Amino acid sequence: MQIHCIEINILEIGLFDERTINNNGQIQTRRHLDQLYSCLLATKAFFDSFFQIPISIYISLPFSVWSQFASAIFTASKLLLLDCLDWDLEQAREVLDFPTIVEEAAKRFQESSFLTFGEKADDEDEDILLRYAHRVYWVKGWFEAKVAAEASSKVPNSGDEALLNFGDAPNGNFLGSDDDFWQEFMREWGGMSSF
Repeated sequence: MQIHCIEINILEIGLFDERTINNNGQIQTRRHLDQLYSCLLATKAFFDSFFQIPISIYISLPFSVWSQFASAIFTASKLLLLDCLDWDLEQAREVLDFPTIVEEAAKRFQESSFLTFGEKADDEDEDILLRYAHRVYWVKGWFEAKVAAEASSKVPNSGDEALLNFGDAPNGNFLGSDDDFWQEFMREWGGMSSF
């Protein structure tokens, strides 16, 4: 997993890299797209590796693994929502099925919680795995809302806000506060403090 995480960290520069068109514009564009696609594959490989970890040891995973997981979630969402010339979002979403990945992660966190804490697993204040499961479900809802808004190519009006309210999520409606959402998500997981 460490190798995939390092690869993601190196390649994600493409998310923030503004390409300028010059005489070698085609070459630069191709390199940029290759960089983004390689980052996508590294992110997929990270999740594949993470899901190989037995749920029975989730509670004892080191802090760094949880931070890497949160960072991979963040990078995956950015790759799959990236508005970039020639970046094929449909293809990227086929390669990395984000809703399925986060659903699987949340399910595994819940299973690990019940395995570890038994009857006490219902208390989110005491059970960190259950709290993480809820956070991951919020990410799934946020992502699906972004994709739906993108598909309708309009910002939701006030009548749509009820559809985008994810219960008692810490920041409420995530469509209007992406930066706040990711800051809270990464802080909760012990990841980077700012972006």
